[in-house]
Amino acid sequence: MRIMKYPHYFSISALIKPAWGYSIREPNTTALQPALPLPPPTTIVGAVSYGLAKLFDIGETYRGKQGKLKSLAEEMYNASVYAGASLAGAAVIHNDINRYLMRPFARNANRSKPEYQFAAISAGKVYINGSIKLLATFDLDKINQIWPISELSSNIEKDLERAAHYITRIGSKESIVSVTSVKAGKPTMVNDKKICTSLYQSENAVSLEDVTECDGSNKKTYTFFVLKFWKTGFREIGEPELFVAPGRNEEIITSKKVGLKVNPNCLGYEFNGDGFAICQ
Repeated sequence: MRIMKYPHYFSISALIKPAWGYSIREPNTTALQPALPLPPPTTIVGAVSYGLAKLFDIGETYRGKQGKLKSLAEEMYNASVYAGASLAGAAVIHNDINRYLMRPFARNANRSKPEYQFAAISAGKVYINGSIKLLATFDLDKINQIWPISELSSNIEKDLERAAHYITRIGSKESIVSVTSVKAGKPTMVNDKKICTSLYQSENAVSLEDVTECDGSNKKTYTFFVLKFWKTGFREIGEPELFVAPGRNEEIITSKKVGLKVNPNCLGYEFNGDGFAICQ
């Protein structure tokens, strides 16, 4: 296998250990709040941008040079070329029934009535026994154009690696995590259009035909589950995008590493033992 490096991409791979799990809910939901099985790309990039904000003490939202309010997570998301996750362990989705104060949202005529004081909300949560592997890849040329990162960072590669150690949660504020290990560096481009990965991929980036073990053996039927994420998630919800995740999402969520073919209009990369596809 002939491999070459692409000079402008930089990857961060982090293994994180949740205290109990995580709660990342589908957008535009109220009374019923289903949980997403795996952290979406926006959450992964947001976790890294939170680390950068802590590192440079600039806040997650800030005023740009023209005084416009900016989101560092959104700026970092626009500079990202791939973000994905998989499980090192097993997880289950459970809907907790939470008691919410409803009175402030009731009509004036109903606020004194007992039945309008509280409401039961079904909130989805993912409880995990194990760890989560996160991988995010950025275009360094685009990151170096983000102000004030361009002025505060003298070595953006080293600062991105340091930022990953500042990850304290994934998703909601109660979804606290500890960082077990971090690896950062330039990803390698795989020329044979075959990647070995446990991470979810865009359905437009890979083919689910001729799926194999990573060494190319044991061609058989492998299980995948479909994830629906949204392309942005900052300020407004963008168009939905479907991803395929190697593994199972039935009663228990698990991940599995398999060999996948990259579609002709995309390129395969590898970092820290997991492949991923970037489409032009």
